[in-house]
Amino acid sequence: MPLLRNGEIKEDVWAAVEDDAALPSGAPVIVSLARWQAEGETLRAANTRLGIHLPNDADPEAIRDALDRFEIVTLEFP
Repeated sequence: MPLLRNGEIKEDVWAAVEDDAALPSGAPVIVSLARWQAEGETLRAANTRLGIHLPNDADPEAIRDALDRFEIVTLEFP
């Protein structure tokens, strides 16, 4: 699915990774809020482009202190 960035359509290179799946080597990944909360220190240390997925009922304050670590934030809309 294409992404909209700065008003331009860009190719989506991001892979959503399930909570119990290994992170692919060298690929930009999107992890869930639950995984970030459980494995935040490990994910911070990983040398990978990182994004996070927030469900629609999540409090965005949960990622406030780590926002600079994420290149992309995806939001779930019902």
